[in-house]
Amino acid sequence: MQNYNAKKFFKFTKNTPEMERYELINGDPKKISKKRINGAPEFVIEIVGESNSALDYFYKLFTYMKYGVKEYWIVNPVTKNILVYINGEEIKTASYTFEDKIKVSIFEDFEIDFKELRI
Repeated sequence: MQNYNAKKFFKFTKNTPEMERYELINGDPKKISKKRINGAPEFVIEIVGESNSALDYFYKLFTYMKYGVKEYWIVNPVTKNILVYINGEEIKTASYTFEDKIKVSIFEDFEIDFKELRI
């Protein structure tokens, strides 16, 4: 499993939403070339700022789910909340705080303890 700077590597076919800061984790090495990741990543974490609106959240969520992102997290350092969306037959949602340890559902042994992070 590798981390990539999404602005450098990530490319949708069209209408890619712009983000302030975000990282992606892609467990499928066949999608990775030297210049970018082709196709949707499996997992996207976005750290939002005060300038992001609710409309941004819905637009990005719709776009990611449409293009096959399996799991999308929105991390808000101001409210100290994390929204988790899991793509499947239905989109599952969950809400957490910076006091929680969250398991990444698409990977067997991967969790993030937000108490240990400085965001």
